[in-house]
Amino acid sequence: MNSTTYPDSVLRMFLFLSEVLDARAVTPDGRHWGRVDDLIIVLGEMFPRVTTLVLTGRNGRMQMDWAGVEGLDGKELRLRPRAEDMIRPFRPQPHHVQLRREILDKQIVDTHGAKLERVNDLHLLVSDGELRVVHVDVGFRGLVRRLGVAKFMDWLTDWLFSYQMADHLVSWKFVQPLASDPSVKALKLNLTQRRLSDIHPSDLADIMEDLDVHQREAMFRTLDVETAAETLEEVDEKLQVQLLEAVGEEKAADILEEMAPDEAVDLLQELPEQAAENLMQDMEEEKREELQELLSYEENSAGALMTTEYVQVAPTDSCARALEIVRAADLPFESSAYVYVADADETLRGTLSLVDLLRARPDCPVSEVMETHPQTVPLDSGRRQIAAAFAKYDFLALPVVDEDHHLRGLITLKDAVTAVSKEFSE
Repeated sequence: MNSTTYPDSVLRMFLFLSEVLDARAVTPDGRHWGRVDDLIIVLGEMFPRVTTLVLTGRNGRMQMDWAGVEGLDGKELRLRPRAEDMIRPFRPQPHHVQLRREILDKQIVDTHGAKLERVNDLHLLVSDGELRVVHVDVGFRGLVRRLGVAKFMDWLTDWLFSYQMADHLVSWKFVQPLASDPSVKALKLNLTQRRLSDIHPSDLADIMEDLDVHQREAMFRTLDVETAAETLEEVDEKLQVQLLEAVGEEKAADILEEMAPDEAVDLLQELPEQAAENLMQDMEEEKREELQELLSYEENSAGALMTTEYVQVAPTDSCARALEIVRAADLPFESSAYVYVADADETLRGTLSLVDLLRARPDCPVSEVMETHPQTVPLDSGRRQIAAAFAKYDFLALPVVDEDHHLRGLITLKDAVTAVSKEFSE
């Protein structure tokens, strides 16, 4: 590596962490003080700056502000005059992140590719006297570089295949470290929580299933309630229970409130009875009563499988008003693909699809365009009856009614398929 002096220059250059680690720290008069053991960053910027140098010498692990470094020359790190006065015993701080011990060889979440990667090296930028982390190297070449045989491998692959391995670099802004130290884990994950919430819940669920139990729980604890609820709906039932137990009763109750009612009921049934009761006591009264009603139905019946989140309008509502209600409901597509027309006493009068609403005149009452003999599922229907109804009528969702034809809920095609799949797996 070429000799580099800073901070007085405006030179910009890249180097890898593996090129800095174990470099000899040399004083201006040529004395060997020790070796570079680690670099410390503080999170909070898109590309965090190295603030502290960790050295090992005859006095053990010591630390020094990065400002005491004058430059790099191969595997030799030159200290500034009087830099030794800045060296002090190493004292780890909760907000410090050690690149070697907490990032290198650890798993990270690549939020750009929505997958887990292993950090084989870190790509650093030297600019105006500062050293910043800009990429993580998740490729095989990073491992080869650390072994010191990158040049040989380049020669070998070029000779054999006319090809050289490329670095596989992922921008730091797209990754979230999953460190093992609980004191820094939450900080690191919270830093870029917004990007985690941008990942599709199914992808987040896949990522979590690949993590060990501690990393999985740490990652889940940092999610906002809405993202946590959506992700929880995508993971295995046993994993749902583990994750919910990891966040504490108060947040667990908030997450359950945010989940689709049928999904929340399924999860509550997997919990110990006392734990489920405690969580429900922490919920708002309306949500608690809603879930208690669903829990009262016989297992695997339409009542137990249905969701109580659907779009309901009155027969006298205009099509324009019905569309406003659909927008305000903010429900998943399968729960809002159809609009259910019911009287004040909840008696189901008809159904119409979003397509029907869009085609109708805005001022037209929904009663004039609705299907007046909608297909329904009785409240006490079993899984086979439900599956047969979906197979026969080819709907995305079917309304659930009681013996008086009162609208009680909705079963989606997804829930019907899941229920039948469970039956055959049992």
